[in-house]
Amino acid sequence: MAPAPDLPLLTTHGFALHRISGADADAFLQGQLTQAMPTQVGAMAVAGYCTPQGRLLATPRFLRRPDGDLEMLLPAVSAEWVVGRLRRFVMRSKVVFEPLDLASSAAQAIQRLAQPAEAAAWLEAEMRSGRPWLQATASANPPEERFTPQMVNLDLVDGVSFTKGCYPGQEIVARTHYLGKSTKRAAVFAWPKGFADGWRMPEDHGEWAWGVLAPSIGPGSVLAMVCLPDGCDPIAVATSAALWGAEVVALPYPVPTPSPAVRPKLG
Repeated sequence: MAPAPDLPLLTTHGFALHRISGADADAFLQGQLTQAMPTQVGAMAVAGYCTPQGRLLATPRFLRRPDGDLEMLLPAVSAEWVVGRLRRFVMRSKVVFEPLDLASSAAQAIQRLAQPAEAAAWLEAEMRSGRPWLQATASANPPEERFTPQMVNLDLVDGVSFTKGCYPGQEIVARTHYLGKSTKRAAVFAWPKGFADGWRMPEDHGEWAWGVLAPSIGPGSVLAMVCLPDGCDPIAVATSAALWGAEVVALPYPVPTPSPAVRPKLG
């Protein structure tokens, strides 16, 4: 496997916000994303946007506004591409995408992302909670299609509904879930703050770091969410992290190990 390239930090690019309105907005998004939209005002939901092959293109956050519209939060560097792709499928539906300044958000938490220090702290909290943000660069639009929702733990943070109905890639995502065929999961590693300058994934990462999601510089550390082989021995993972000068971040949810495929009985 080739070494991971130098990776720009998500906080370098900041975030972009879009308001989504129209009579068909919820129904349209229902058919495009892995999770249903939040119904409670002020509630924020994480969702995946997949290809028909079940590979993630983005992991946006959605907020329900007091006026009933939605706000979609994405890394700024990939927002234009993602919104453009969604618009291609609007057809005759009554759906409008409108870019907003972060300060215009209905939520103070999003408004604070306009400040670099606040954005860094918020992203660090997101990553320590094991909620994935896909790595995106200006030269990778469309983004690389490397991860399924299960590979980045999206199903473990309520980012995938297995009952809401169809969306691109739904059949593959559901099959992976019910047959227990997810072979990789994600872990979060933390480096000391002083490690930030010139940060890159170590070149001898081998199969451990099959894919880096969104590295970030937070107020206290450098964090990277890394896709690893599923069911790895925790001791082996910790040892590998130590060789990189990192520590494994304890996630607030259990990460399952692979289970044997459940096959229906015939006859």
